[in-house]
Amino acid sequence: MRLNMKGIRVLFLMLCSTCSSQMLLDPDLPEPRIVITGPTGSGKSSMANALLGCDPASSGCLFEVCHDMDSCTKETTYGTGQWLGQGENFTVVDTPGFGDSDGEDPVLITEMLDVLKDTIQHASTILLVLKGTETRFNDALQDMLTKMTMSFGDQWWAFTVIGVSFWKLDQESIDQREAVCEHYPDNCKNEEWFMREITSQLEEKFHINKNLTFAFIDSYSQAWPDNEDPIQQQHFTEETEVLWKETTARNSTLFFKGIDDVLQENAEMKEKIKWLEDIITKNISALMSRMEENEANDKIQDKSIEHNEDTATTERTLLRLDIINNNETMTKVTGELSEDIGVVNQDLSEVRNDLIPGIGSIIPWIPSPDGQSEMAPGKIPTGWQKCDGSMITSGPLINLRTPDLNGQGLFLRGGDDSIVTTVQEDMVLDHSHKDPGHSHADTGHSHTQTSHNHLPPLWDNGQHNQFIVLNDADYPGSEMYLISTHNGGNTDDQPHWYYSAHQAAYTDIATPAILSAQASISWGQTGVSTIADQFSKGAETRPKNMVVTYIMRIL
Repeated sequence: MRLNMKGIRVLFLMLCSTCSSQMLLDPDLPEPRIVITGPTGSGKSSMANALLGCDPASSGCLFEVCHDMDSCTKETTYGTGQWLGQGENFTVVDTPGFGDSDGEDPVLITEMLDVLKDTIQHASTILLVLKGTETRFNDALQDMLTKMTMSFGDQWWAFTVIGVSFWKLDQESIDQREAVCEHYPDNCKNEEWFMREITSQLEEKFHINKNLTFAFIDSYSQAWPDNEDPIQQQHFTEETEVLWKETTARNSTLFFKGIDDVLQENAEMKEKIKWLEDIITKNISALMSRMEENEANDKIQDKSIEHNEDTATTERTLLRLDIINNNETMTKVTGELSEDIGVVNQDLSEVRNDLIPGIGSIIPWIPSPDGQSEMAPGKIPTGWQKCDGSMITSGPLINLRTPDLNGQGLFLRGGDDSIVTTVQEDMVLDHSHKDPGHSHADTGHSHTQTSHNHLPPLWDNGQHNQFIVLNDADYPGSEMYLISTHNGGNTDDQPHWYYSAHQAAYTDIATPAILSAQASISWGQTGVSTIADQFSKGAETRPKNMVVTYIMRIL
């Protein structure tokens, strides 16, 4: 059921069969509020249905969709619902398309302005819907944007988001655009290209120096069978999120004016223009009077100018002569300076060759006097390379290696050209030690021994730790027994007899005499096996030295 009220199509509590949006007679419209505008056939109504979560190809959506070139949206309509059918509540407004063949633009603009002022009142975003298949601003689109600017004022561009419709975002279309951009950059027509084209035309035709936000929203990705494609659903979610974030992030809103307000402003503007015209007319009259006075003064000045011109001609002639003379002098001085510079450069080249060692020269180098500088390792002078056995990568010695003096810790010494770079192993000069002869003398010494005896210990009453015992008081005579052991510790003294004196034996005191003598040792070669402790010793023979890094000139 339709009800026309100030040109608004309103449905009494008519619910969309596929979404929770509705049109209200006397609405308390929720925020944010998005007004969709654009030329006829750009897909404004389909965009509004998709933002409410409704299949734009379905007949049950809130906003009527036409499929011909003439706009079927002849009145400003609005509705409320959840964002994408499941988010926060918001208000969406569908405006008529301008520039079709009906010639109704003045009536549609008047109706739209009244609805926006009296009912919608303000908006967070103006969604300008443009077809992604067209980048040229035709006369109808330019006329529509001009009228929008006249109606809303230049400030409406600060609330504008460009909604790009009919921009396919299935994987095949994406791949096709990327392939063309890769192989034929001049024919590349991707998202960046479209934004550049539209921004350029807005700047050229409307002087809009602002980077507007673009949202590539394909409404029919929400219709079967595209609504079953996860790639298209992902891009639809991402692009609508761009629009939602831009809308909800604003700290101000655009308030609408009605046609009466616009006419009133135009009347006031005409009065200002009339006032300015009067001022300009008065100023022009005064200016004309001044011009006449200036003409009279000019005639007087012309005579002075003629005289001054003669004087100026003479002065120019003299100045020209001075310039010619100065040019000749400068040319001469320039030539002399060039010769001097050439001589200096030649002298510098010769001095450089005299001071810098030739290619192949090896010199010691340290990064700092104390060797602890924070200078990065390897910051050696240009044209030099460390003697570490590394490959030479440039210059006349390319593909050769520097001698490994640093890695092997080698000293340098002079030698014949035929043995240059030869590494000579460690060596000690062959030598001998001579001894002229020496002697050893002993003045004599003695050894003294007091008397002593040798007695074996007595038998321990049957213990098994003694085997031979001397016959004593318990065994009269001079025999010695060998004790045999049996079980029980009994002693068998029958089988073995040994005869020995049982008395202790004593030795006499005596002093041996040792004669002194001199040993004669002839000289001979002596080997030295160690070095005295007070001298440094180690695994190599070397003089006292300081470690440096050897570098070799390669350039």
